[in-house]
Amino acid sequence: MASVEAPDRMRSRVPEGLSFWLDVVRGGAAMLVVLAHTRIHYFGGWAENSNGPFKIVLLPFYILTGMGHEAVVLFFVMSGYLVGRKFPLGVGPASVDMRVYIVDRLSRIWLVLIPAVILSVLVSYVLLDIYGYSYSGADERCSPPVADILATIFFLNEGYLKTVCSNGPAWSIHSEVHYYLLWPLLIFALSRSMPGRLRLGSAIVVGCVVAALLAFDQLDTKNTLVLAPIWIAGAFLDRVPAVRLPLWVLGGLLVTAMAAPSVAIWGRMWPLSDYVIGALALLFFAKAREAECIKILFKKFAAWLAGISFTLYLTHIIIVTAIRTVLEHGEGVRFPIVILGPHAAGLYAFTVAAALIFAQAFWWIFESRTGNLRRFLLRSKK
Repeated sequence: MASVEAPDRMRSRVPEGLSFWLDVVRGGAAMLVVLAHTRIHYFGGWAENSNGPFKIVLLPFYILTGMGHEAVVLFFVMSGYLVGRKFPLGVGPASVDMRVYIVDRLSRIWLVLIPAVILSVLVSYVLLDIYGYSYSGADERCSPPVADILATIFFLNEGYLKTVCSNGPAWSIHSEVHYYLLWPLLIFALSRSMPGRLRLGSAIVVGCVVAALLAFDQLDTKNTLVLAPIWIAGAFLDRVPAVRLPLWVLGGLLVTAMAAPSVAIWGRMWPLSDYVIGALALLFFAKAREAECIKILFKKFAAWLAGISFTLYLTHIIIVTAIRTVLEHGEGVRFPIVILGPHAAGLYAFTVAAALIFAQAFWWIFESRTGNLRRFLLRSKK
């Protein structure tokens, strides 16, 4: 998942209807990731299901919980819009304050990423000490080395080194921070209003980073350069015309495109499938500029879920994998669970609820202090 800036700070420049739907999609995308990871780590895939003739009844559940990666694509679109639009084409030096930009981006990322990674590592080692086992999905005995921890914290994971095994969702932060760096530098390199040396220096840095990614970043669904056009497209959302289709039709098309990879050949057509999702998301948000907010209670709920979405994305996996480890090696429960009955449904619901409660507490301790941290770091700026 990408770290999407909450639209609250930009409401004077974002239409109210679009701001509302950004909250809805942002919170919904975070929940899709949680639902997907909980199902994958507890129940496995459709092939493992052993509910016999009733298996077909669970198909909607498997489709809903099969859109985790597609949800991250939505985050990239929203991030490109809320962050990328700060650097429009032709930007001049007088309108750029890179110190503020860097502080904003790093405080936004690190205030959640660092404690989330450290906590996930501590939980892994505590479980290893108690059970001799720590499940992570990627490693049956997850014991994160220092190199992986530092690589994840300093955004060198996935593309160059391994993402820490105790927090797999942190892979997307590598891509996100690269977009934060490359986009303004690319704009500087192309802007004729920028000093020649700055344009040349920016072009050189962009070329070096792209070359490094081409050399080291594995060509898979997490590839930073392949996903970059989706993020960049979000930066041009203001220029996307609103089509005549109703918002609900565009939303339906978007959900259909997100669900298709888990049940059809469309899933083997990556990256085209991701690009289609990105394009439909752009059309949806462009239409949302004309939309009105829905009921006030739903608006508040959407804003709450969107507000904790980044924390939820980086912390839910700690809860999911810890509960599985305790049940598997402490209680003798066999995973994956292949028969989905009331007990399995209860475990699933309990885990999702626990992840939400934990994320709310974690958000209050760390992410809610982002504004204070930014003001502290910029206090000497006049």
